Amino acid sequence: MAIERRQIAELKAYDAMCRFLERYWESRGKQDDGIAILLGGLNRELRRSGLPVDPAMWSDWQRAVDHVLVSEDDRDEFLNDRLPPASEA
Repeated sequence: MAIERRQIAELKAYDAMCRFLERYWESRGKQDDGIAILLGGLNRELRRSGLPVDPAMWSDWQRAVDHVLVSEDDRDEFLNDRLPPASEA
């Protein structure tokens, strides 16, 4: 299976992650209380601001996104420095 590279906004990515966890929890018969507690804290539907019930979840999410983006940029920079230009490949 090839991985397709797509762009997604940070908030949509957050909602996708929540949906993924929710479906995982449901597929396991809603048996895992840890995931249920996590999903409760991640929920954005209960606050007018649209922030998660547990505000720390949003800042944790932003740090995770920053980490992935920095790691991705570092990886791309590393590869660009070491690979020959496409015309020479």
